[in-house]
Amino acid sequence: MDISISDVQKAKYLPALHEFSTSYKAALDIRSNLAFLIHYGRERLDFGMRQWSEVDGFPLFDYNDPYIPYEAKNLYFTAANAIYIRQPNEMCPWNILPESLNEIYFKNMLEGIKEYEKGGYRFNKGMAYANLGVAQAAQMKLDEGFANILKALIEDRGYSPDTAPEHGLRKNPLFLQFEERFVIDQLSLYVVKLGLREENKASNFIEEFLASLKDDQCLFFECTIVRIIQNWEIWQEKANNFTSNRLLTYIQDLCLFTEDLLKSKGFKGTLRPMIKEAFGVVCEKGCRADSLNDNISKHMDEKDIDAKCLRVLLTIRNFSSHNIAGGTSRDYFYKYYDEILMEILRAIFKIHEPSILTSTA
Repeated sequence: MDISISDVQKAKYLPALHEFSTSYKAALDIRSNLAFLIHYGRERLDFGMRQWSEVDGFPLFDYNDPYIPYEAKNLYFTAANAIYIRQPNEMCPWNILPESLNEIYFKNMLEGIKEYEKGGYRFNKGMAYANLGVAQAAQMKLDEGFANILKALIEDRGYSPDTAPEHGLRKNPLFLQFEERFVIDQLSLYVVKLGLREENKASNFIEEFLASLKDDQCLFFECTIVRIIQNWEIWQEKANNFTSNRLLTYIQDLCLFTEDLLKSKGFKGTLRPMIKEAFGVVCEKGCRADSLNDNISKHMDEKDIDAKCLRVLLTIRNFSSHNIAGGTSRDYFYKYYDEILMEILRAIFKIHEPSILTSTA
């Protein structure tokens, strides 16, 4: 059927002139106000850096051997930071504006610090990196965001979490806001579905698990979980080849994480021998890198839940090392992806639980 649309009809769908001017003025106001915030923030930052280095004459910061107490290391940055962000529950631009604008502000502040440092001086940039990283992570810019969070930890490595855990990653209130929203709340649902904890204790279990990980392990795990959840929502809306590849890749990353987790508990080798050593003899039949959908469907019918999750883990680890997709939306792997993910998580949580290391599948 071919329908012609007249110019008069088209005009009904277009905005009126006053609508253009209203939206344009609103956009200009936002841009102008943000520019003011950035300009004022840079002024206070420049003052703080000159006061710190030239007036008070503090020496260059050495992040391997810091000379200043942890709570004072960002004093030069305090005003520029307080203009934009205060306590998490207080009214301030950080809590009101979109994360994309938060990123712009702290990216500008970080650029200002780096520009000053070209003269040979060095500040601790932990707070600037951390705030920028959290703003990026909240937009799902996880690669950039988590990298900047790790840069913040490197800046603060002289205040080692090993001797002062109150300065570690999971004590940063802004990071914890991201973690609770995107990781803990989601994983707690899986913990309850798996029957590992009651609903009122699930979040505590996840928090304890995350706290047991090294910072780089924790960020890798959380990034992978968020990416899986994000891509699973995209896939459910409309299946497509790119997202199918991402879903297999990220679940492989979880399998790789289990290898690293076992190694951190003292086991050696690749995943298969480490599982044997940790859990006893696991039937290897059907865990090879072929016939993913047939093998997984058989494992998912396994009555022994220990054997079930470990065989699913091994099968996906082997298959995903040689393939970029697990089939189409009609195949078992994608039809039951959420249930398969739960079995991978069950294996991870069992590895985390010290008592499980003596069980036999």
